[in-house]
Amino acid sequence: MNFKSECNPVSKTSLSQQVAEILRREIGVDYLSGNKLPSMHVLRRRFNVSINTIGSALEMLAREGLITKKQGSGITVADRVNRLKNVGILSEIDLFDSRGGPFLRAVAGKLKRLLEKAGVSAKLYVGHADSVGDGIQREPTCPQFWDDITAGRLDGGVILDVPNNIKWRQRLSHCPIPLVGDLTDYVVDIDTADIINAAVQSLAEGGCRRIGLLSWNFPLESFHQAVKASGVITDNAWICNDIAAGARGAGWDGFREIWAAGLKPDGVVILDDMLFADAQLAMTELGLQIPSDLQVVVQTNRGVSPASHFPFTAMELNPEEKAALLTDLIMRTLRGEIIEKGRRVLPFRPVVMEAEMGVGRKSLTNQDARL
Repeated sequence: MNFKSECNPVSKTSLSQQVAEILRREIGVDYLSGNKLPSMHVLRRRFNVSINTIGSALEMLAREGLITKKQGSGITVADRVNRLKNVGILSEIDLFDSRGGPFLRAVAGKLKRLLEKAGVSAKLYVGHADSVGDGIQREPTCPQFWDDITAGRLDGGVILDVPNNIKWRQRLSHCPIPLVGDLTDYVVDIDTADIINAAVQSLAEGGCRRIGLLSWNFPLESFHQAVKASGVITDNAWICNDIAAGARGAGWDGFREIWAAGLKPDGVVILDDMLFADAQLAMTELGLQIPSDLQVVVQTNRGVSPASHFPFTAMELNPEEKAALLTDLIMRTLRGEIIEKGRRVLPFRPVVMEAEMGVGRKSLTNQDARL
């Protein structure tokens, strides 16, 4: 094999990096822990490169914990149980551009820090999907995550957000490394129905009798059940639920549509803090006095929700708690522990928010409300 002649002449990676990449793939597929690799001289002849190039490639693999080099013992594939573990964190949604990204971006950042604190190398993989909530059968927008799995560079993965469809479920179920998170056997999820119940009850206890809803395509059965259970009413004119997830300005349009009804609601539940950011602009333009004209309950995220110019009640989720739960799950799988499969539910807390988010926070309960 004339490795030099086969290399891409415009490649920005060095010969040693390219040799390391080939050996990395082979270690992930063809060698078991404790197996010996060919000697440096055999590798030099195989790749037709200098002994220094081979030495540099092997140093890279040793720093990654893939091989060990001992005088007189040759080059040995490292014990996968004891070497530094590598975990990938995948989000198909664009965390840095999408309006749906702030919560997951906060989760990803905290998750990476927690994993590294636990002695694991963590890498973030971000796709470029605008939304994954529609269930469209999409191909991966971040193929490097799957390439690194195939090459044996990852020992585990945390799935933050991917399309919810059969194709993706099959892709994840056949993955050769342990996965936790979205669409896996170990999901950390939000029970929106429980948030709806708490939100409607809060409005009813505050004296509201006509309840509206602004949300991203949320199944309405839970909302109607909560309204009935609280002894209040709703109307189709007060429900705006067919909004494309992440659409800019959707909350502004949706709230104005609700407020155009003849008989108007005196309370509204908004199931997303980005929708709320738009909706409060519409409320201000319409000259509403909150909470005298309308009481508002919003599903929010601690530390990443936008500011508000009027008081409201928040059903607050904490991205750091989701990151902690996912960290615990992936670390236990990496240690080979047997974990009960199923859904873990992220807690939320009812909180009174004064004008300007984060000022005058006051918990409504001493106990966490759990989804």
